[in-house]
Amino acid sequence: MLIRLLLAIPLAIVVLFIGIATSVVVVIGWFAALFTGRVPDFVRRLVTVYLRVGLRLQAYLMLLTDRFPPFDTEDVPDYPVHVAVPYATRMNRAAVFFRLVLAIPVSLLGSVLNFGYAVIAFFMWVATLITGWLPSPVHDASRAILRFQFRLNAYMFLLVPTYPAQLFGDGRSGVTAEGGVVATPPGVGGGVVVPQAPAWGMFLGKGAKRVLVLVIVLGVPAYIGSSVFRFTAQSHLQLLVQNNELAGSMNQYTASADQCRTASNPVSCQEGVDRVFSQQLQVFVDSVRGTSASGISQTVIVEVTADANNAQIVTAQLADAGPTLADYQNVYSRTDAASVLAQLVSGQTQLKNALNATPFG
Repeated sequence: MLIRLLLAIPLAIVVLFIGIATSVVVVIGWFAALFTGRVPDFVRRLVTVYLRVGLRLQAYLMLLTDRFPPFDTEDVPDYPVHVAVPYATRMNRAAVFFRLVLAIPVSLLGSVLNFGYAVIAFFMWVATLITGWLPSPVHDASRAILRFQFRLNAYMFLLVPTYPAQLFGDGRSGVTAEGGVVATPPGVGGGVVVPQAPAWGMFLGKGAKRVLVLVIVLGVPAYIGSSVFRFTAQSHLQLLVQNNELAGSMNQYTASADQCRTASNPVSCQEGVDRVFSQQLQVFVDSVRGTSASGISQTVIVEVTADANNAQIVTAQLADAGPTLADYQNVYSRTDAASVLAQLVSGQTQLKNALNATPFG
């Protein structure tokens, strides 16, 4: 058990590459289903292989079986994890077109389940490591979560038209003591048919249902917290990139201005440099104005935005100062350009320090 994650790496790599291929092929299947109402057989076969191999991997990682998953794309009758794929049916074109929209509620539920399970996974692993077995309620709840997730995958990948449901079990109807070995229909997974067993169902006891409720209760704040963290981190990264671009523009402005001193027409050269810098400052102001980042005072962002806006106005005026050096010096003095540009340097430095001082820095 201690090396389970390491043992699963080769199969995880296989699943990753099959998943990439499946994602590409499903796009073809989506267009085909949209126009013909049917998903091509080769798409269904690849999706089935992906779900079958992925399900084995996930079941192994979730401690639902101690047997290492076989490296086989076909159904293995004596392996305890199987995928039941119904025969191909005609798809509702409207449901295909709006598939992503229709899947939003169950996708959110799936994300909540993933986060909630992640919260308790470590404790499950420790308990299993110490006792040598996974408590039955936790085992059954894990099976229910895994089944729901792969039903969602099958729905998203157009393998089935059935909306994912029955997270809390199917009831007692059709349950067999053995759980049953399901059949893969002809034409799916290479046309190999596993002998049909009695209809398989899942009945969850009160303990398993309580575990599922706990997973959902833990998953909601974990999902919200993760979303907030991702949004905060993204905002911080965007602001960091924009500030770095501003610093680069300022450095380039200084270097170009120095080069203009030796140009044949220094005034025209400097005006061109001012014009470019003014445009860059306008881009910075437009991109930063109204943004925020966790751990950074909004005052700092507002101040550097104001500094950049003032510098943009001044450099725009310098860009059209006039043809002579006297004209340029007059505008430079009248607009107090030296003070405005120095204030921009100070504001950019304050923002840089604030960004570096946060946990994301």
